[in-house]
Amino acid sequence: MLLTVSDKGLKFLCNPQSGTLVDYKSIMASFADPVVMLFLGGFVLAIVASKYGMDAVMAKFLLGLFGKKPKIVLLGFLIVISVFSMFMSNTATAAMMLAFLAPVLKSLPDDETGKVGLALSIPIAANLGGIGTPIGTPPN
Repeated sequence: MLLTVSDKGLKFLCNPQSGTLVDYKSIMASFADPVVMLFLGGFVLAIVASKYGMDAVMAKFLLGLFGKKPKIVLLGFLIVISVFSMFMSNTATAAMMLAFLAPVLKSLPDDETGKVGLALSIPIAANLGGIGTPIGTPPN
């Protein structure tokens, strides 16, 4: 494979005022924004939890605390997600808790209508918990 590098660069990478190439630091600055890294960290936590089986352990713990009745499990999910979201980004919390949802859904009966409610409770509880502390949601 042949790679050619030119000092002219691509037109969209040129500074409109001076015509020179934009510095790579200014191009990459938006990718290394702290909010982007915060979201990325939450997604990495979700992947790690799923890979090493922490999601199943957390699901068993939640079901042990709140039983198997869907309404009580829903209440437990709302409480746990809200508390997590008070100290983490609400988006990162939602991503992490989606990994914990799959084992819980597998343990409930197939004909259970509360499964949709459990899935919808994650973003709702994350947003409600996010307003509890200044760190809970990135705009704060």
